[in-house]
Amino acid sequence: MWVKCIKKEISKAPVPLVKHFEFLLGTKPNHSQGIGSVSMTKRNVERQLIQSQMEDAQKRANDLELEEQNLTNIIQKQEETNIEPQSELQSQCRLIENHQLVMKTQHDQMK
Repeated sequence: MWVKCIKKEISKAPVPLVKHFEFLLGTKPNHSQGIGSVSMTKRNVERQLIQSQMEDAQKRANDLELEEQNLTNIIQKQEETNIEPQSELQSQCRLIENHQLVMKTQHDQMK
């Protein structure tokens, strides 16, 4: 008895259940909004394209950050290696100045 009542209620529905699920699953064009399945598909493709472009841009940004970090590390190492010869050069210059002073004093003593 209640099955007949349910069938009557379903048949009274403005959109039959099968068509309703076709709309939900995207297998039937949505005429009520004037949008066909082709338009829906095109919109989905555009959405996917934009999403993939955003993901690519994010990946490029991450890659550039990593590259920047690598370059910063390389520059820092080069600066550290450049400091060593500079400090050695300065100490050698001081030694030479000291030797020049010693030689000058010895020269003066010999006179």
